[in-house]
Amino acid sequence: MNIEDSSDFLFYYERLHHPDEPVRQAACLELTVIGQPFSDALLLEALADSSPRIRQIAADGLIELAGEDTIEGLAEMLRLEDAAARNQAMEVLARLGVRSLPAMESRLSDPDGDVRIFAANVLGNVGDAAAFESLQASLGDPNENVRYAAAEALGKIGDRWRR
Repeated sequence: MNIEDSSDFLFYYERLHHPDEPVRQAACLELTVIGQPFSDALLLEALADSSPRIRQIAADGLIELAGEDTIEGLAEMLRLEDAAARNQAMEVLARLGVRSLPAMESRLSDPDGDVRIFAANVLGNVGDAAAFESLQASLGDPNENVRYAAAEALGKIGDRWRR
């Protein structure tokens, strides 16, 4: 069954696009509690809501529900032009900690320099020494801004990589 044909999906989709913020808030909270297969897709979309409160509730829900597909969806949001949604996705990825490392390390070789910068920023905010070698390799990136972001991230990791 295609989830877009599901009456539950349509019910929550409509509520997430409702003009009243309390309705959108309730929908985000309910999606987190019910954890349906489509919950993460709808919560990812809610990260682009105009309301910072809705974006935060969606972020909290995604952290609670985060699986591999959710993390990959968040990583793809690094390509968004919408800075608020992109930044919210980066915050969620950082809060997921080491679970986001594989997705972020793979983005360090993305053709888009901005995606590489954002990935380095997330890895620095995670602050786990496991990202040291990937970030160190990014110091040789042809893009000066990627090199700077990698150096800054390595500074956040500090001496932890030796432990």
